[in-house]
Formats: sequence, structure tokens, C-alpha cells
Amino acid sequence: MTVALCQVAVYSWVGDLPDKSGKYMTTVTEFGCIPVSSDYQTKEYGWLVTSFFNNVIGIEDPGKLTPPDFCQDAELNADSEEEPVDFFSVFLKKH
Repeated sequence: MTVALCQVAVYSWVGDLPDKSGKYMTTVTEFGCIPVSSDYQTKEYGWLVTSFFNNVIGIEDPGKLTPPDFCQDAELNADSEEEPVDFFSVFLKKH
């Protein structure tokens, strides 16, 4: 039986979400700031935990960033009244 041990130095940050509706904790590697995990706690949903595995620095296949053909004719709906979405808005529900 072979056992491989690996050590990775990480930094963790904790704090309140911008509107103080919950808390967060995020962990990244010391070298390269590669994400390890992100945890968010809200009153409505409780804790949401995301772990990242097999991360690779850079883009191995830049072709994956090319939008599919059906997106060529897509139009931006400038008349939309929806608020812009940012990372934290996924976890914050406005009433």
C-alpha cells in the first residue's frame, strides 16, 4: 500500500457579506492564489460550500473560450429592467 502525502500552504479570509446578510470564508493557495474552497452562509439557505479540485493555472485549450455558433446572432436586451449580477448577488436576495 502506497500513501502519498501532500502539503499546500493556504490563506483563508472570513467576513460578512456586503449587505451583512450572512458570512463567507474563502481559501486560496499561498502560491498562485488558486482557489481551494469558498463557503457562504445566509439566513435563507444556510451554508453553501464549494471545493475546487485539480485546478490548473492558465487555459489549456483557449478554444473553449470561443462562443458557440448559435451565439453569433444574440442581442443584448438594453431595455431590461433587471439589475446587473455580480458574484455576491447570487447569494443575496433583495426584497
